[in-house]
Order: sequence, then structure tokens, then C-alpha cells
Amino acid sequence: LVIFSHEELPRLVRLLGEGFREARIDDESGEAVAGGAVPLPLLGRMGDERGWRDFTFLCPIPGTVGAGVAMNAGAGGFDISSIFRWADVMDAKGEVRRVNLEGAGFRYRSSAFKNKGDIILRAAFKTSLEPIDPAVAREILMAEVERRIAAQPRIKRNCGSIFKNPQGGPPAGKLIEEAGLKGREIGGARIAHEHANWIVNTGAATGGDLRELMALAQSEVKRLFGIDLEREVVLMPEDIGSP
Repeated sequence: LVIFSHEELPRLVRLLGEGFREARIDDESGEAVAGGAVPLPLLGRMGDERGWRDFTFLCPIPGTVGAGVAMNAGAGGFDISSIFRWADVMDAKGEVRRVNLEGAGFRYRSSAFKNKGDIILRAAFKTSLEPIDPAVAREILMAEVERRIAAQPRIKRNCGSIFKNPQGGPPAGKLIEEAGLKGREIGGARIAHEHANWIVNTGAATGGDLRELMALAQSEVKRLFGIDLEREVVLMPEDIGSP
């Protein structure tokens, strides 16, 4: 997720058009090829229909293929790096290059593309597991969707997961909850009652409200537990490299 500032942005914002909203299965290579603007749930359903159980995790994730690749989006023990094959990437100078798995630099909720201003034009994905009965894959999907619905805030205007889970430690949401910050509000932004690693917009939250609430969570968790919470969300324009 990208959180924009309410101030004027010092650069152009590029949006991918309709030509980048198409996805298909390449029968020869067995790859799913999708434009950068394709919703991740659509890509997940394409795999789900073929019994590709390592695609199912994409179905409940809001966002697009381009953002998912840049963030190495994941859920349920799977992430983009587990199915990624290549991506066509355009840099700030307009030059396009193809990047394979080795060059993508995937790590937990990050990649070599993140914060550089690169645009993921399209990407290819392929299952690394034996296909299962599509009906069984659908049961797995529905169970995951129900689990996420139960754990997510009822207010739909939200930021999703704000912080990465610390390596080898308690989840970020647990730390924020134990810091007593569930329900804390600044302006129109509130740390969700249902899940403390989510921030919801109660009506008129600004980018400044979100930034202040994130900073509060980071400072309190650091003070109480000595743990530095690293943001999963991207702040615009702070986190984007120079063109």
C-alpha cells in the first residue's frame, strides 16, 4: 500500500492503462502472464481454477500485480517470490528490461524494485507444486477468506498491515496491542480494534494523521519492548527514490 502526502508531489504519478489489465495462461510455458495493473485476486483465481494451490494466497490480497511484485506480497506461508518467474520493468528513464527471479532481490515484503521508481509492466508466474483438484483448491481458498474476514476491521477504508512482523519475535499487531494502542486515534485515523497492525480511516483521515499514528506505535513499541517496527506500507514521496 502507498500512503500519499496531502502536500504537492515533486514528481509525476504514472498510472498503467487498460492494456496492462490483461492476464492469460501461456499453454506452451505453463506460465500465468499478467499486466502490472491486474488485480492480485484475479491472478489467484486463475491459478485456483487449475488447482495451483500456491496461487490461492493471492485471492484475498487487495492490490495489483505490479505492487505485489514490488512488495513481495504474501499470506498463509506463500509469497510472490515462490511463484515469480520474470518481470518486464521500466525505469525512470523509460528503459525497459526483463528481470528474472535471481535479479528480483526478493526478501520479506520487499524486492529490488521497491522504492526505486521502477514500474512493473507485466510479470510471469508459475506453480512449483503438483496441481490438486480445483474443488479442493477452492475449499482451501474459502477457508482462508473466512479467516481473514474474521480478523480484519469491519471498516473497509483501511491501510491493511502497517508494519512488518519482526523476525523471530511476536507479530507486530501483538506488540502494538500489548502497548495498549488498540483503538488509539489521531485525527481521522484509528488503530483498529480487530487487529492492531491495521489503521482505519474513521471519516477524514489525512496522510499526516496516518504518519503520526504510525510514529506513535513505533515509539511505544520501542520504549516498552526494545523492538524497532519496520513499515510495510510505502510513504509517498518520502520512500520513493529520485527519478
